[in-house]
Amino acid sequence: MEFQNYVYGALCVGLIFWYNIVTKQGIVTKVETLTHRQIFDSWRQSGDSTTQAAQWKRLRSLVRKGELIVVGHDSYLWASETDLGPYRPRLSESASQVLCELAEQYGRMNYTLFELNWLNDFLNHLLGRNALFVMVERDYMPFIFEFLNGRHGGGVLLDPSTDDFFRYVNDRMLLVVRKPSQGPTNRLMPHVAPPEQWLVDILADKRISASFEGAELPQIFAAFRDRYVVNKSALFRYARRRGVDERIRNLLEGMVV
Repeated sequence: MEFQNYVYGALCVGLIFWYNIVTKQGIVTKVETLTHRQIFDSWRQSGDSTTQAAQWKRLRSLVRKGELIVVGHDSYLWASETDLGPYRPRLSESASQVLCELAEQYGRMNYTLFELNWLNDFLNHLLGRNALFVMVERDYMPFIFEFLNGRHGGGVLLDPSTDDFFRYVNDRMLLVVRKPSQGPTNRLMPHVAPPEQWLVDILADKRISASFEGAELPQIFAAFRDRYVVNKSALFRYARRRGVDERIRNLLEGMVV
């Protein structure tokens, strides 16, 4: 197990390096989406005689590479045919370090990371401080907290209240918080929170929503809508679980699907 975790940690370093290279932004344009059947039919018309299982494998590979973008249930876009692109946040040095530390020690655990400064991509002003949220299933929170607190010389907060969050806020705050079950997944980087998660969390988690003015929410969602694609099916499933689906629906009115 220790050797396996070491391998996870080593792979993490290379994966983050690759991720930061391929990270790019795009401009949203209204385009036609495709179902998997339409994609398979186009391949067959081009002479592809492989089995359906092989075609599914090819489709999943294209999604992982970013050549095919998932925008909903059985709904895809060719990245080469549109300026629209997935949101891939730049990871800070601190986030990259924590990701690899966790990969080395808890490689197979279910956790995701979100950085407050990702919102700077969508605000007219820069947030004064960053905060790194490590979202973990409830039963594993104490273990992750003790591990990160030891690695980072204290200063890690365990599921703080909103008041404590602002009382102890600093430039490199690290929080271990509860990860809601059955949340969206990031196909490219499984431990990096996808927009289908954090677009909901910035409404549902008061520690995040209190970090910026409520009047800026429409601006954040409008800026996202104008630049990026989102999987609405996954987003609304998660929003319903967190009780903010109607607010999300209003904010995302007009988003490309």
